[in-house]
Amino acid sequence: MTSPASPATAASAATLRPPLADATRGLLLGAVGVLIFAATLPMTRLAVGDTSAPQLPPSFVTAGRAAVAGVLSVAWLLMLRAPFPARRHWRALFVSALGTVVGFPLFLALALRQVDAMHAAVVTGVLPLATAAVAALAFRQRASAGFWGCAVVGCALVI
Repeated sequence: MTSPASPATAASAATLRPPLADATRGLLLGAVGVLIFAATLPMTRLAVGDTSAPQLPPSFVTAGRAAVAGVLSVAWLLMLRAPFPARRHWRALFVSALGTVVGFPLFLALALRQVDAMHAAVVTGVLPLATAAVAALAFRQRASAGFWGCAVVGCALVI
């Protein structure tokens, strides 16, 4: 006859594995994030138009995206009462913001004036594999064959 688990054992098991509701919530939020990101290219193309019928300037679309994202981010961080980043992190955050808040959206908007959103989606789908390859070369790291296999299969699914 087995003895019932002690409360300490039950509590530690609960902390190791989140309840199904948390896992389901995480999957749903992840799916929403994927859908929002998937809409980035067609919505940007709609906003900037093409060379024959331009709409909003790419710089304006980039600034608008940055402003909306900034306001939402600040509101979220204030709601969570997150600590302000340490001064030693400012430079890295600035460089990261240049790429993710200005560079990618601006160059995407400029490119979408010239090509269809479907073509841009294929190029954007290849970016993670290209980033992994460049990072592996730059930092002289060797990822496992399984990693590269999965990366290539994922890239092929996008294309």
